[in-house]
Amino acid sequence: MLQFLKDYPEIGSLCIATFFTAIGFFGKTLIELLLDKRRKKAELRELFWKEKIQAAKKASEFYYEHLSFLNILSQQIEVEINEKENSEALASSFQKQIINLSNKITNPTHYEHHHINIFYDFDEKELHELNMNSFEIIQDIQAIQFLEDDSIEVINENLELVKKYSKKLKLNYEKSIAIYRKYLKLIRKDITKFVE
Repeated sequence: MLQFLKDYPEIGSLCIATFFTAIGFFGKTLIELLLDKRRKKAELRELFWKEKIQAAKKASEFYYEHLSFLNILSQQIEVEINEKENSEALASSFQKQIINLSNKITNPTHYEHHHINIFYDFDEKELHELNMNSFEIIQDIQAIQFLEDDSIEVINENLELVKKYSKKLKLNYEKSIAIYRKYLKLIRKDITKFVE
């Protein structure tokens, strides 16, 4: 082989150049494949986190509006029970906010908050029970009727009943806030890990 290279140096140089070019080409291709794989993995991870953060935003927005609905509703009940000055204007303002939040909460696009469950395994049983209990309380309050010919005793009993339901509604609100904050803490911790 060495004799062949000595006899034909041009062919030998061509063979050596071709051999090292082939090695360089395969090395370059291998490096590009590895870098491309790493780049795609990074892009996929970035897309995953964007979706995760978007789902967290939608869930946070929904829970915030849901809790605002319960809070404003309980405040409206308190104002109407206490009959403070300008209570009619305040009650009207509350009623507009309640209708607005109620429409937002029941809007089909708001059901996108469930996408958070793709990324996190929250135990929503307690929150669901609190929500169901809150809506039962609201129905019970709406069922109480104040009639013109009711005696003072009946009116006072009904007021006390409304106050009792209002306290329960506030308690449900506070428990819901605590659960919601626990969820947010988990999400923030997860996002912090990603950023670090």
